[in-house]
Amino acid sequence: MEREKVELFKEVLKKLHKGEDVESLKKQFGELLSQIPPFEIPVIEQELLKSGEIDVRDIIKMCDLHVEFFRGAVSEAGREIEKLPNGHPLRTLYEENKQILKDAEALSLLASSMFSLPKDDPRRKQFYEKLVQHVSELHRIGLTHYTREEMLIFPYIERRGITAVPTVLWSKHDETRLKIRLLLNLLKKEESDERLKEEALELSRMLSDMVFRENNILYPTLKVLLTEGEWKAIKMLEKDIGYYKIEVTEEWETPEKPLLPHRNCLRRPIPFRGLGGSRHVYHLQIQ
Repeated sequence: MEREKVELFKEVLKKLHKGEDVESLKKQFGELLSQIPPFEIPVIEQELLKSGEIDVRDIIKMCDLHVEFFRGAVSEAGREIEKLPNGHPLRTLYEENKQILKDAEALSLLASSMFSLPKDDPRRKQFYEKLVQHVSELHRIGLTHYTREEMLIFPYIERRGITAVPTVLWSKHDETRLKIRLLLNLLKKEESDERLKEEALELSRMLSDMVFRENNILYPTLKVLLTEGEWKAIKMLEKDIGYYKIEVTEEWETPEKPLLPHRNCLRRPIPFRGLGGSRHVYHLQIQ
């Protein structure tokens, strides 16, 4: 790995600590950073984390900058993933993200439309009911899409010594889960229009940004790192958790044997606490 890339990241982080705004950093470093392949980003971050020069909170800040630096700069990554056959776990995640992005945009549209209407407008009731229904459905993103990544994908990354990426993304997932729960509670309490609109638009942005991070940074990294045997193991286990609003076909096949991230994964119970506080346990196993 080129030493200059690591030093460049350090310089950006120092400026970020000093409060320099994203637009200024984009002008100074955007062109150089956009030349770094997406799959090298996690390795650079991990090197900085191991050296003790930054902590996870710093990387979370850097993760936010990725969205700005790489928006449009790595658009080719999505096209490469679309070349994978239907049913490949990575293609499935990518297809789910299309639905998540669609739902994020729908949330923004619903909120903007509802809160632009006068309070005595009879259409507000219809918008309100639809908004509550829509936000209620969004919690399934955490139960399916995010949980598959956390329980089935992240262990393979950690196995390679890359711990910063799963830590940061899991943190982002939890922030989104909490925001969904908060918005739903505020809707039920009929909070002020201003607060509801603000929270709805923020949630829409969070969902969209996560789609960008995954499609253009995480997924190209996984495409390079994971083997066919590892994808086969993920494929065999993912049905136990479920999918977000898509039908998964079985076109993809591989002759490779399933390779689990750890030998003790066989029949390993996976606990997961849902947004409502209930406990779900997925007994994942390979026959």
